[in-house]
Amino acid sequence: PRAPELVALIGAVMGVIGTMLAAILDRVQEIGLLRAIGATRKQVVFSLVAEAGFLGLSAAACGVLAGVPLG
Repeated sequence: PRAPELVALIGAVMGVIGTMLAAILDRVQEIGLLRAIGATRKQVVFSLVAEAGFLGLSAAACGVLAGVPLG
């Protein structure tokens, strides 16, 4: 009975992963520049994780705002 919800959730997670992977691959030079001017690996990873978290939270908020009235 929950199969459509599970498929939608898996699709959403895959979409976020794909978006973040594309963002990282597009910004290889920027990441290299940050490392060249002294950013540690930990700082670069934190910035990428923070960006992914913000993307996920904003997508969830938009989903809730759109879904509550429709539900």
